[in-house]
Amino acid sequence: MTDDVEQHGGQGENRTGGHLKRWCRGAAHLAGGLLAGVAIVAGLLSWQLSKGPISLSFLTPYIEQALNERSPDMQVELGDTILTWAGWERALDIRVLDVLVYDNLGAIVAAIPEVSFSLSSRALIRRGAIVPKSVELFGPRLVLRRGADGIEVNLGNARSDGQGPSDGTGLGSGLLDLLIAKAGAGPDAGAQLAYLSRLNIIGAETVIVDEILGRRWTAPVADIRLIRDDAGIQGEIALQMDLNDRRSEVTAKGSYLVNEGRVAVSVAFTDLDPKALAGFHESLKRFESIQLPLKGTVTLGMSVNGPPEDIGFRFTGGEGEIRTPDPYQEAIAIKSLVLAGRYDGRARTAEIHDFTIATKEGASVRSPGSAAHRLPVAGLQFAGKYWMDDDRLEISRLAVDTGGPQAVLAGTVEDTTGSAVGAFDVALRNTPLKDIRKYWAPEWAPDVYNWWTENIKDGVVPNLNMKVRASGGPGGWALTSVVGDMDFRDTVLSYLPGMPDITDLAGKSTFTHKRFDVFVSQGKSGGMVLSEGQLFITGLSTGKEQAEIQATIAGQLDKALALIDHPPLAYATKMEVDPKGTKGAAKVRLRIGFPLILDLKLEDVNIAADARLREAAIPHALHGFDLDAADLTMSIDKRGMEVKGNGIVAGMPADISWRENFGDKVAFRTILDLSGRIPDVERIRELGLNVGLLNEEYVSGAVGANLRFTVLNDGETRVEVRADLAEAQLAVDRVKWKKPFGAAGRAEMNVTFKQDKAREITHFALYAEDLAVAGRGTFEDDGKSVQRIDFTRINHGRTDMKGALIRRADGAWDLGFHGAGLDLSPVWKDL
Repeated sequence: MTDDVEQHGGQGENRTGGHLKRWCRGAAHLAGGLLAGVAIVAGLLSWQLSKGPISLSFLTPYIEQALNERSPDMQVELGDTILTWAGWERALDIRVLDVLVYDNLGAIVAAIPEVSFSLSSRALIRRGAIVPKSVELFGPRLVLRRGADGIEVNLGNARSDGQGPSDGTGLGSGLLDLLIAKAGAGPDAGAQLAYLSRLNIIGAETVIVDEILGRRWTAPVADIRLIRDDAGIQGEIALQMDLNDRRSEVTAKGSYLVNEGRVAVSVAFTDLDPKALAGFHESLKRFESIQLPLKGTVTLGMSVNGPPEDIGFRFTGGEGEIRTPDPYQEAIAIKSLVLAGRYDGRARTAEIHDFTIATKEGASVRSPGSAAHRLPVAGLQFAGKYWMDDDRLEISRLAVDTGGPQAVLAGTVEDTTGSAVGAFDVALRNTPLKDIRKYWAPEWAPDVYNWWTENIKDGVVPNLNMKVRASGGPGGWALTSVVGDMDFRDTVLSYLPGMPDITDLAGKSTFTHKRFDVFVSQGKSGGMVLSEGQLFITGLSTGKEQAEIQATIAGQLDKALALIDHPPLAYATKMEVDPKGTKGAAKVRLRIGFPLILDLKLEDVNIAADARLREAAIPHALHGFDLDAADLTMSIDKRGMEVKGNGIVAGMPADISWRENFGDKVAFRTILDLSGRIPDVERIRELGLNVGLLNEEYVSGAVGANLRFTVLNDGETRVEVRADLAEAQLAVDRVKWKKPFGAAGRAEMNVTFKQDKAREITHFALYAEDLAVAGRGTFEDDGKSVQRIDFTRINHGRTDMKGALIRRADGAWDLGFHGAGLDLSPVWKDL
């Protein structure tokens, strides 16, 4: 049994193996035949294609049927269907020629010279259907329309008013609708064109109508490529677009997310007229002011039936003009431009990340608030953000390069379209003060401008910082407050006509819209060193601006006196001192106040100076007396001078007090008080006082003296002497009277001089232990000889008399005395 089974089994296997071998041989023969057939067909096809396209007219009815079933409101008529070789990338193409589209009335609404499509192998295998996978339109006229109900593609004419389609929507919208409708769905959704995944439009004459924005553009040549995927549609567009009479090269990439109903587009362009952007959206309206071709990119994000929600842009430009906004409306000639920013439709904000321009040489703009002044502009940088709903502008950076200094501003402006209020931080760098006229309009604080530009001759402000508040609107702006500070160096200040400039000034200043304060740390003037100083300008914007200058200078005395002797001061001249012969050290505190007016007069200027003199030597300083080794304080103003201190006067140590009045209508010109010890009365002649009782004929030794010299307006000089005679010896030989050294005694004498000649002794007195004499006298015309002496009192021992001595022409004296008693005992022997 087993053997039978095995035998029969072996025979079965042999039969099966035989059948398999025969099937394989048959399949091999079939494959060989098919390959041979394909080779023959391919050879014939290649031979035919090499001669030109092959007509596939038998497919034309099927293609027409597929299109017409999809679009019942129109009829499509095809001229011919051909198979052509389109290169190795595309291989074989099926193309339809001379496509005509009719409306329901039979009118031609669209004509497409050529349509190419590829067939879907998946549809052929799964459904046995011949349907296109991709379609290309060559040379059609295309209308792209965006309206409230979405995006529409028309293969026909757009109405001249740009308000909606007229015809030809079927084929274009049908193809696009299929791409959109089947995005995200499988290709087996049922429609004959559901397998369509790619639509290309090559060389189209294109019209773009945006009904939402009310805008219309034309593109004579456009290439459009659309690809459908699971999420939606991806697309690329390259076109030449006519925008504001300028043809621009534009390329764009975008996507349409069907389920979300959103469109995202990135557009790159060259040679674009910015005015075209200004009309695209309110956030771009300022582009109207840019008058030069741009190249760059714009990105858009929006819903299908809504306004743009996100706009990004970056542009660069070459030579052209930019017009400034109202109220100035000026054109700035520029060399280059960079502009980048973003609009956020949800937050309703417009932001400029970078706005940089470089101007042509010599470019300028009219200064705000000025009729004629122009501010040089070499370049500008701006970054900021605008909140539309709040009407608020935030300036994160505004940098203006003037070709010299650079100004940088940051701040905010509230209510920009109404009664605007701005708050700004402003910084100015490396400002040359000699060129301040370039950057400061005369209308900005005119009085301060006039004084500053006339008197600040050189220097640099490395840093200036200020906080500014301003208000205004379309008609212009006005400052409401300013608070700031700055430092300066290498500055030259001319503070008073005739006075030497202060050079090498350095320091800091603070200022507001009401006052300007300068604090000087160093400087030089007239050979003197300025160690500290202040300049205060008050009353700004009131029309009554005042300036006050305070300066402390130190140096050699001759330099100090020469400094204060310049006109209009002429103090050394008024003191009758020649600065050239002086020695010593001086420290002067100068104070000057005056109104900031152009026609400044000396009477409008308040001048004062305080000085400290050390080891001063001044020939003829004190009423013609030499002064040496003096330590003095001095105060001078327009009314006069006060000097106090000590020194050696005419060789004698003395305390000094000197008052000098300036002007014509004064009670006196000079009062000079000297007090000290005259070591030898013989030196009194150096003071011009060797007259009367102080003549060395009567006095010898040391004298403690207080002297007052008073000079009146008419030149009359009055000298008052009060002398302590304790260290002196007095002797009057004619009356045999003598006061020894050490005995108490004092003398008084008042002498009047006119034209430097002694004229009158208005009072003299001598008081000792046993003597009291008083009287007055007059001098001869020569001012040297006494002409008459009147004694109002003579008391000595028992003598108590009054009388007079009168010089006769021959030099002899007449005398006459009367009184209660005359004691002649001291001179009895000589009688």
